[in-house]
Amino acid sequence: MPGNLDQHWVADATRIRTELGFAERVPVDDAIRRTVSWERAHPPTVPTAVIDYAAEDAAIVKATAHRDG
Repeated sequence: MPGNLDQHWVADATRIRTELGFAERVPVDDAIRRTVSWERAHPPTVPTAVIDYAAEDAAIVKATAHRDG
């Protein structure tokens, strides 16, 4: 797999909240409910046979093992 996964990433929204006054317009629980509802009403148009879930799972295991290794 190309790329380097050996760095740790930390994200913090403090600066955008303090300097620009950012705040979510919708509470997180409501946003998740709305998203799930929309996803159910608009299923993917890509045939699921095209998606190789086993290969994706294997890639996650490999990346995790490399990181935790």
